[in-house]
Amino acid sequence: MSGSSPSERLGLHRSLLTNQLLQAAAAILAAAVTSFLGQIQDVTLFVSGAGIVFTCAAVIVLSPRDRLPSWIALAVPVIDVIAIGLMRGSAPVAGIGLLWAFPAIWIGAAFGIRGVIGVTVAVSAIITYQAFDESHRVAASTFVLPFTLAALATMSHFATQRTRAQRSLLEKQSAELRRSLERARRQEDLVTEVLDAVDFGVIHITPGGEFAVSNEAHARLQAGTDAVGPSSAVFAADGITPLESRQTPFARARAPARSSTASSSGTGCRVRIDAR
Repeated sequence: MSGSSPSERLGLHRSLLTNQLLQAAAAILAAAVTSFLGQIQDVTLFVSGAGIVFTCAAVIVLSPRDRLPSWIALAVPVIDVIAIGLMRGSAPVAGIGLLWAFPAIWIGAAFGIRGVIGVTVAVSAIITYQAFDESHRVAASTFVLPFTLAALATMSHFATQRTRAQRSLLEKQSAELRRSLERARRQEDLVTEVLDAVDFGVIHITPGGEFAVSNEAHARLQAGTDAVGPSSAVFAADGITPLESRQTPFARARAPARSSTASSSGTGCRVRIDAR
């Protein structure tokens, strides 16, 4: 039975809750139609079985979602099988036995092959016992119904297995992505430490002309210069001739980066700036 992790326990509660609410709704519909058609032979027995089904649904609704006790997950479907047997015994011609599909599907999903065998044996035993009653006649459904329930429980079991396998694969992939992200983060930290250790400025310009990486030395050297141009006067090598914004080292470095982006042949540009 699943439910080892918090997410699986929450999924287990949600699955059981959905199953019980749908079963209770089907029981209400069956009770209304059976009463209208006058097919109930033992009202007390029928009401008792329906009341047990509703009580089980209420127990699941009120149980803690993230701490569903294992004994409840086992006891509720078993009690449902007995309760539906009581309803079927009190209305033999109403087809109440179809409600066994709900606990059969749940038991097959939660308890695997053992659950499939268990629910098939239990339903077969109830049908066999009721077959000796004069109000119940042996028909094709006497033999087909247990087989159908076993098939539904088996399909539910295999579907649950596939879901668990997919969940396990996704968890492994998620763990691998987290490890890759952590390695990338460590490498980025190492590169940053190396760049900050050198005494010359380094800046990485992407093919789109954006500034991606720079070190502390670059920040110190360019304290008076904006990212896209000079905020104070910048001169040529002679120290006299002022440079226009498009003639600064950053503007010239970004120009080939932009042209390489247009031709899809460049990967970026790195500029080294010395203080001397």
